Amino acid sequence: LPTSQVLAASGVRLPPPVHAIRDGVGVVDTPRVVIDPSFGPTLAAVRDKLPTPHAVSLAQGSTLVLEGDLTRVRLEALSLDGALVVRVVPGADVTIRNLRVSNKGWEFGELTGGEPEELAIRGYKLRKLQTRELIFDQPGVYVVDDGPLGLPALVNSFSLLGVAVALAAALAGMVLLRRSP
Repeated sequence: LPTSQVLAASGVRLPPPVHAIRDGVGVVDTPRVVIDPSFGPTLAAVRDKLPTPHAVSLAQGSTLVLEGDLTRVRLEALSLDGALVVRVVPGADVTIRNLRVSNKGWEFGELTGGEPEELAIRGYKLRKLQTRELIFDQPGVYVVDDGPLGLPALVNSFSLLGVAVALAAALAGMVLLRRSP
């Protein structure tokens, strides 16, 4: 099964496929999903990583890329309308608790002629207009949470510093990561 269909079979909300023509070839467009096999080699393993699949949705034209060691990654709530890339190193325990991403994303561009052979064979140019990237390059425990009102949250053992940073981040309109000791 294509990865988007694996997510749909797990209960993730996806839009219906759209039929399109790209360089004269009919294609079926769904959200583009690339997930490292370490996320789950079976449908049952993928379902374990999605405890609330109804709270995960990908809009038409969205791109989701999950790379790296995904053995300790969980998606609890994600609303994606655009492009999101998540990279995880071994030893990182990542929970996407509540994340909303809305950006211009990636699109397939028409070829104009004279492109390199690898593009001519593919039949399109991939234009990465905007991408939200979450990079977990250090082992540890991370929770990504936009908060109940879409406000970022950073709480580190309920420390005063964590609360102050969360408030500053909320004022700056940033999404931060919670890192537990």
